[in-house]
Amino acid sequence: MKLIIIINIMDSQQDFDIYITDIINSVFEQRTRKHIIYYNLLQRLWSSTKLNKVKLSKYLLSRLIRESSNIIFNAQNHFAQNAKVCKESKKTDINSFTVH
Repeated sequence: MKLIIIINIMDSQQDFDIYITDIINSVFEQRTRKHIIYYNLLQRLWSSTKLNKVKLSKYLLSRLIRESSNIIFNAQNHFAQNAKVCKESKKTDINSFTVH
């Protein structure tokens, strides 16, 4: 399952916060589903009569870590794309300045 998000220009900070919350919820849901799938696979592996259970378990765990990282990476990319859109759509205040 891939992270599918429609990019639209957000008018307010509240819209942007809702969007970020949706991304976070989606990441948690996707990662939880992946963990459940791999947990079930590991349970089936340990109850089987395979001789190389440890090696296969390590392989499955490395795959889980890789897929879990990809889910987070994709969410970060979507956030970065929409953060740019949100920044471009907002007008900067002429009277604001930063003191260092």
